[in-house]
Amino acid sequence: MRTGDKSGGTEAGPEQQMPERGRTAERKRLSAQVANHILAAIDAKIYAPGDRLPPERALAEQMRVSRNSVREALSALELSGIVEARVGAGTFVVRTPSAETDFDRALTTVDIGFDAIEMWEANCELETVVIGLAADRATSKDHEALDDIRRKIAAETRTPNGDNLLNLNWVFRQALAQATGNGPLRALQAALHRLTEKGDVRALAAEALHRNPTASEEAHNSMLLAVRLRDRDAGEEAVRQYYAILRRHLAEKYLGKHGKADSA
Repeated sequence: MRTGDKSGGTEAGPEQQMPERGRTAERKRLSAQVANHILAAIDAKIYAPGDRLPPERALAEQMRVSRNSVREALSALELSGIVEARVGAGTFVVRTPSAETDFDRALTTVDIGFDAIEMWEANCELETVVIGLAADRATSKDHEALDDIRRKIAAETRTPNGDNLLNLNWVFRQALAQATGNGPLRALQAALHRLTEKGDVRALAAEALHRNPTASEEAHNSMLLAVRLRDRDAGEEAVRQYYAILRRHLAEKYLGKHGKADSA
């Protein structure tokens, strides 16, 4: 699919000056925003089943994006069974989103191009909440489960390539969420993880951990100690220490050449 759209509407000015990879990510992000906007309008009954959506050009002008971004969003919604394109007639709403999974499915189809730094910031903020509750509520069984995973992380850092290190880090975070006893928080963590698994974010995280295995191990040791001591502040600091490893790697790899300082 072309990244330069001359079919009407304009993307934000800075996007046109991005390298090819950045333009693709920005277009996907804008497409996700359009899909989310349409889903929300349908859910709010602004558009009901049987209603025709505004033409692509009108949606593009309304949201200040390109028609390519609108077209990609509509394609995702059609694949999700929420709208239907009819030749010569336009795009019609087929049904209202029946559950949160409809939103998730449609946005995943769009292949959201969130910036890696945005994803890591979101994960970091969520995990500070998770570890704070875990510190308050974890039982001795939770401590044992976390310690078992921590030992596996330590062992993995000493293997030649540490291929399973990223997966073990995720298992540790899942165990922290389990210790909170909060179902919605676990669901939110899982949903954010699914987005993190997409595209370059996972690859960059794996690369960062492979380059800094000892720092990752130390951060997890600190997380477990904080939970054992029921020290929320220390737990939050340990989480930020862990995500600083990832953020520094991103800064070294991408942000430095654009003149952005690493604030971790």
